[in-house]
Amino acid sequence: SLGRYYARYATQMRHWHAALPPESLLDVRYEDLVLDTEGTARRMLAFLGLPWDPRCLEFHRNTRVVDTASRAQVRRPIYRGSIGRWRPFEAHLTPLAALVGG
Repeated sequence: SLGRYYARYATQMRHWHAALPPESLLDVRYEDLVLDTEGTARRMLAFLGLPWDPRCLEFHRNTRVVDTASRAQVRRPIYRGSIGRWRPFEAHLTPLAALVGG
């Protein structure tokens, strides 16, 4: 079901990329955000027409109340530990990779 959900998402995104002007959507890869947080954040802000603010890199220091399931993650800096974490399970993920296109 996860593979089918992702395939529907990918189909929908291809539609929007074809239907809307190129400047309407910005694709952001998780790996890019994690490996180059500042560069990716700057690209996102520029896309939105907003100025750069160095506090974007210190989001985890914000003291506002967070009332979501991810509240523990919000208080931590971005970390790289999840990149490649799937590799030990690669053999088990082959059917999923085939379904979503690798």
